This record gives sequence, C-alpha cells and structure tokens, in this order.
Amino acid sequence: MILRAPPRRCDARHMSRLILGLALAALALPATAADRRYVVTDFDRVRVDGPFEVRLTVGGTSASSVASGDPEVLASLDIQVQGTTLIVRKGASGWAERGPAGGPAPVITLTAPSLRSATVIGGGRLAIGGRVRSQRLDLQVTGSGSIDAGGIDSNEMVVSLMGAGNVALAGRSGRARLQTNGSGTISAKPLTVGDLVVLLDGPGETQATARFTANLTSTGLGRIVVTGTPACVTKAVAGGPILCGPGAKP
Repeated sequence: MILRAPPRRCDARHMSRLILGLALAALALPATAADRRYVVTDFDRVRVDGPFEVRLTVGGTSASSVASGDPEVLASLDIQVQGTTLIVRKGASGWAERGPAGGPAPVITLTAPSLRSATVIGGGRLAIGGRVRSQRLDLQVTGSGSIDAGGIDSNEMVVSLMGAGNVALAGRSGRARLQTNGSGTISAKPLTVGDLVVLLDGPGETQATARFTANLTSTGLGRIVVTGTPACVTKAVAGGPILCGPGAKP
C-alpha cells in the first residue's frame, strides 16, 4: 500500500503574499517610453524653463514638437507657443511634486524654420543644430544649464551667461558680444567673429576667436582667451588673466 501526502492547499495568507510579490515585481519593471506630439504654430524663439533635454533643428518649412519619455511624466509636461516663443516647462502638476516615482525628465525634439533667440533657465540642456541664419541671434543661460549651438551664420549675436552653466558655439558672426557673470564657461573658439566684445565678471572662462577687433574686459578672476589676429584692447580690473592675439593659447 502506497501512502501519498495530501495536496497542499493554498491558504488565504499564502495567496496574499503571492499577489503582493507579483505587484512588487510589476512596479520594479521599467516604464515603457512613449512619444507625444504637440501641435505648435511657427516660432523663432525658444525658452526652456526646467531640467529638460531639448534638441532643436533649425531649417525646413514648418515647426514641430515631439516629447519622448515616461507617459506619466509626459502628461505633466507643458509645451506651448506664446506669440513667437515656444516654451518648455512643467505643468501645474509637475513631476517634481511627486518625487522620483514620476520618472526622469523627458527629451523634447523641436524643429523650426528659423531662430532669433534661445533661453535656458535652470538645469536644462539645449542643443541647436542645422543652419542658424539670422540678422541677430540672442542666447541666454541662467543657472547651471547649457546651450550648444553649431552652424551659426549671423550678422550680430549676443550671448549672456549667468551662473555655473556652459555655452558652446560654432560658425560665424560679423559681431558678437559675450558676457559672463559667475563661474560659467563660454567656449566659442569654433565661432569666427569679425568684431568681438567680451565682458567677464567672476571666476568663469571665455574662449573665442576674432578677426578684426577684440575689446576684452574682466572685472573678476576668471580667464579670457581670444585667438586670431585682431587688434586687442584689454582691461583687467581685478587681475584676471586676459590672453589675446596669435600667441594666445587656451
């Protein structure tokens, strides 16, 4: 005679533990990324207000906006055009209020026929590609964010950096004014400028290239380095180093 143990029954406590384990396993799975398209009108100005990664391509015939990321995060993202300025920011129920459970910040991909100005506030990152043709181009970073702009082709440009951020520039401009207040860095050696003005206040650094004239003023301890063969006029109020001309090395 063979004795068999009776089948083990799954009691209520065991079932509850099983359900809880499955639920926790589901929460541990990464959220599926999604794309969301925003209907936008034409814009030639961009403002990034928050810790977003934005990629802008200049050129083409129409404007577009696509955000990629966690669906819950995308639901709280606000992208809209006011006048001719496209604004990227958190909505009223931004994920910062919910903590890290809402997922990382999304990536926003934009296209625009032309660009006149770009502003980054906070820790955002804006990469500008394509051919940026303009009579005047204004770029501004306030905080720890960054702007990386290549393909610049402008008659005049003004760059303002306040804080610990970074600005990287490439292309050409007839005239350029580069102003830094804080510990940030402007890397503009690949930008060929005819007539250049640099104003530096703080421990930051500015690197640039000039062809004809370079008017350089430092009121802090940071460093200014301008290569090329311009006629240099320098003023170091607080003793910060200024290097200008053929022998200047970054």
